[in-house]
Amino acid sequence: MSKQAAALHDAIRVMSAWSSQPVGRDFTREQIDELLQERGVEDLVDLLDGFVSLAGVLLIERERETGKAPLDSLRDIGVRYGGQADD
Repeated sequence: MSKQAAALHDAIRVMSAWSSQPVGRDFTREQIDELLQERGVEDLVDLLDGFVSLAGVLLIERERETGKAPLDSLRDIGVRYGGQADD
């Protein structure tokens, strides 16, 4: 598996944990902690790259489904969630 594919796989692992328990973040955090232990903190950039790749794939899928360009979707999300404090 290529480095980029592994990073995407890791991002999917974390987001799968998030989507299985969207209210609580404990399982998601556990997955992130495990990945950092398995791969090392120096590979955090690879994990972030995986998240960027995953977001890109999802934006492209959304464009196919809705016709809304990725930049427009990002703008909408930014307006909707901009300036809100974290939970």
